[in-house]
Amino acid sequence: MSEARKTYKLTRKVLGDESAIELTENEYLFLRDARLGLSALEALEEKFYLISENYRAIENFISEQSTARMMYCFDNIYEIKKMRSNFSRLTASFLSSGKLYADSSVSHVKIMTGNSATKSDVKNIFDVERSGSLAYRAMEQIRKYSQHEFFPIHYAGYRGRWDEGREKQIHSTEFYFISDKITNLRDFDERVKCELDEFHPKLNMKKIVREYYAALCRIHANIRDYVKSNISEYELLMITTRDKWMDSYKNSSLSGLAASEFLGDYCTNKKSIVWIDPELDEYRNYLARMTSSMKNMDKRVVEL
Repeated sequence: MSEARKTYKLTRKVLGDESAIELTENEYLFLRDARLGLSALEALEEKFYLISENYRAIENFISEQSTARMMYCFDNIYEIKKMRSNFSRLTASFLSSGKLYADSSVSHVKIMTGNSATKSDVKNIFDVERSGSLAYRAMEQIRKYSQHEFFPIHYAGYRGRWDEGREKQIHSTEFYFISDKITNLRDFDERVKCELDEFHPKLNMKKIVREYYAALCRIHANIRDYVKSNISEYELLMITTRDKWMDSYKNSSLSGLAASEFLGDYCTNKKSIVWIDPELDEYRNYLARMTSSMKNMDKRVVEL
């Protein structure tokens, strides 16, 4: 009995559809690497969207609490502590999502670039913000400190004041991280603490959260630029493969289209399936569009 031959084919994973286009092994491997790269980009876009949603939750909370203070009287310690705790919880989630993004970015970028990127290449993108932004350095240390010591907010309170013409009364909420309250330098970089002691002993967390988010936006934009040529190549390969299918089967559909490894008439295993179906790219493209204009976020404000 002759041994079954290994082949590579473009088919639709639809019951009863026997249409097929033979592929070379190299064509199949190129498609596999392209799908891996695009999937890695989707994973990174998802994590950046998580950061963005956590940031938006903080801004929504600030607005909600300020509005409540404008309307109601909160004169007991319970309300203040509850507000501080809730802001700390949201900030902790925001910081954790930033750490998740940073930790996974190296492996994602390596996959997107076909392993040509090095750890130092990705680290350099983060180091630009780390060296140029006190907000980035401080938030990194606050995350580490709150992980081992206390929640990241030391002080919360309400503020009400008249404008200069005494025509409008302005209400706001305030949240601070106080450098004097850092008790364990094992979990907080001493150099960053010295910076805070000198310039921001009472660190305005509303401002610093916005500046940190702006730094993360710049990092994400720079990573997109770094992998842009690879991603463009992968996307073009997917488009030309779909065109090749439609040229051969004009009345067919792209739904369920995939490249697979076959042994005889059977697909070797599910892991060998490389999806070409354009629906797989819609969510990634949606996330990229949603966050495509996030520049100068530390300078943007919402006017009510």
